Amino acid sequence: MVSENKANRAYKELRNAILSGRFVPGYRIVISDLSRNSDISASPWREAIMRLQAEGWLEVTPNVGARVVEPGLNAHRQTIELLARLEGLATILAIPNLTDADMQALHSIDSKMLENLNVRLDAEFTRLNREFHEIFYARCNFDRLKEAIRGEIERLDFIKKNVQFDWDERMERKPRSVEEHEHLLTLIESQASSVEIEDYARLHKLNALAFRHHMQKD
Repeated sequence: MVSENKANRAYKELRNAILSGRFVPGYRIVISDLSRNSDISASPWREAIMRLQAEGWLEVTPNVGARVVEPGLNAHRQTIELLARLEGLATILAIPNLTDADMQALHSIDSKMLENLNVRLDAEFTRLNREFHEIFYARCNFDRLKEAIRGEIERLDFIKKNVQFDWDERMERKPRSVEEHEHLLTLIESQASSVEIEDYARLHKLNALAFRHHMQKD
């Protein structure tokens, strides 16, 4: 039986290599090379590959082997659609736990995002956007949901890192994203129905699809 510790180590090492960009899309995974360069035998590596294949990180072709997936439009769409569902649920579950300090922080983050609208390199805008949503994740008190969201965000980061996006479309999306944040906060502060808030939180995520479609074709 494969050692659970070694199987998990192999899984984490392969997954980290993919997420970090050390193993780029299309990279061929050779088990003999992995075993030779580590203290982990072939069996744990095989188990790790099967697990990563099931999660959509690797594709395995008979008589060829495993390769890192090459993301495209369909992967981007599916990830956004799933995140929209998960984030909508996290948002509505978080509302009873949001404090006045949380609401102030959310508005403050939006103000900082407005200051970064015209910055061509949008790393800071992206960081602030993530910080905004992470307040809801932290307050939803649902560990499995938070874990699922983190996993899909990592997948989305992988896609963004490996697929070309149109800069003009991204610049156009930025002010609308902040406007949608503020409308979401208005719904929460006015005690709108949970259905309306969840639907809007989901719509906010889905709206990104309309602006991030200039990608490499599958």
